Amino acid sequence: MIMRTRPFALVLPTLGVALAALVLAGLPGLFPPWETAAAAQEEAGRGALRPYVHVFVAYGIAWVLILVWVWRIARGLKRVQDARARDQQTLA
Repeated sequence: MIMRTRPFALVLPTLGVALAALVLAGLPGLFPPWETAAAAQEEAGRGALRPYVHVFVAYGIAWVLILVWVWRIARGLKRVQDARARDQQTLA
């Protein structure tokens, strides 16, 4: 017999940890470091992608969601295979 579990029992904590890691990883890039004007001129093109940080964060979140989705499908298939093998053993 296949047992049903709550669908988001493990997804929400995993998603929360992944989202927190992405946010913490992106925080240093959001705030410019304290540097002199001469050092800022040397690296003039360095902050060119800063206005697009939200795009990178959304892309990372999408990848995390896809990986969690694939992981849940694989887990469900394993449960079905285990249940089928168990049922075949009881019938034999």
